[in-house]
Amino acid sequence: MNKKAWKKTRRGYTLVETIVALSLSAMLFTSIISVIIPAYRIFARTRERADAQLLAGTILDSIRAACTNARILVASEDGKVLFIDETAAFSLSADGYLLYDAEIADDRKPSLVMASGVYNGKMIDFSCIQSDDAVIITIRVISNSETLADITSTIQSIYSVITNPNT
Repeated sequence: MNKKAWKKTRRGYTLVETIVALSLSAMLFTSIISVIIPAYRIFARTRERADAQLLAGTILDSIRAACTNARILVASEDGKVLFIDETAAFSLSADGYLLYDAEIADDRKPSLVMASGVYNGKMIDFSCIQSDDAVIITIRVISNSETLADITSTIQSIYSVITNPNT
């Protein structure tokens, strides 16, 4: 069989061509992965921070809604409990969930402000400080001992706003 006839009937790839193609494919795959993994980590971190910011804002909105018609807002001395009209209170559970007790006088346990699944594995730190007629509330969302979101807001009772319009 002459060389021309052999070249025309040749089908498939040689071992060298296959090894070169696999090497190039591996290099391309490695370079793509080296770009995708850091981008995914950045995306996941951004998503986690956005989720924490949303959680903190939602909790603050829940507190504001409960304080809408309050006549008196009082922060406890240790800053861990917010009393509303001396009948209701916000506090923090040992698990890092915000609790609401609508009737302090009864023996029922306080209820979660939001279901524990909403926290998505995160904990919150709740603190409040009395400032004249207002209360300064700080909510921190924590995950793996790192603060992901930190919101501070001043809440004033409607009664103090009506009786002291200059504040």
